[in-house]
Amino acid sequence: MVKYKYISSQVKLRKPYKLSELIGLIVGNYEKDTMVCFFQDIGCNLYTENYINVFDKDLICYIEECQLITDDDEEIFPQFVIDNNLKFFYSINNFEDVIFSALGYNKNLDIKDFIMCLEYYTRNDNFLEFN
Repeated sequence: MVKYKYISSQVKLRKPYKLSELIGLIVGNYEKDTMVCFFQDIGCNLYTENYINVFDKDLICYIEECQLITDDDEEIFPQFVIDNNLKFFYSINNFEDVIFSALGYNKNLDIKDFIMCLEYYTRNDNFLEFN
């Protein structure tokens, strides 16, 4: 049975984080069979102003609430995202799941490995498996 560990006290909404910092928070709080969660009460996404298809450890990301979806399937983004011309980058849940999955294969991965896993998931909607 998977337990959950909440690290919301270690991160803040609307604060700039390097991609490597966010990965480091999950890795640093990793415990076997324990899922790390940024925020338990609200759904969040990662947004960035410089989104490109190539991920980079120094990419600046912001944690912000999820966009709302209207009955007409229109997305309404949080005001902070609009005001700062940010783009959706990654769902926090998927981000955590990808890092958690990679850690399940090997706890000694480096930042490049985690970024490769995030890129793989983005392209394939599936987790990268390590042999």
